Amino acid sequence: MLMASDSFPGTTTIVQSAAERGVTIAGAMVEQLGLADEMLQQTKVWRWTWSILSAASAAASTYHGYRRHGTVGAAIGWGLLGALFPIITPAVALAQGFGKRK
Repeated sequence: MLMASDSFPGTTTIVQSAAERGVTIAGAMVEQLGLADEMLQQTKVWRWTWSILSAASAAASTYHGYRRHGTVGAAIGWGLLGALFPIITPAVALAQGFGKRK
């Protein structure tokens, strides 16, 4: 049977320490590499940035969809697209003339 220590030296101690602390093996390996805090901080920053950008894009795109087409369905559609694609959708709205009728 192939053991973790056969393929990657030092992984046996990582696995043992993870099992003792009740942590997943992947989590223990990230901790061992010393990247856990840095990765967690970067993830939080990206998550907040993307959430704020997505919410602003959804609001602007909803406004544009309603003003341009005059229907609630278009506003909902534009709003969903703005939330999913927060960079592309407002760019398209600006190219169409933000909030201008057809």
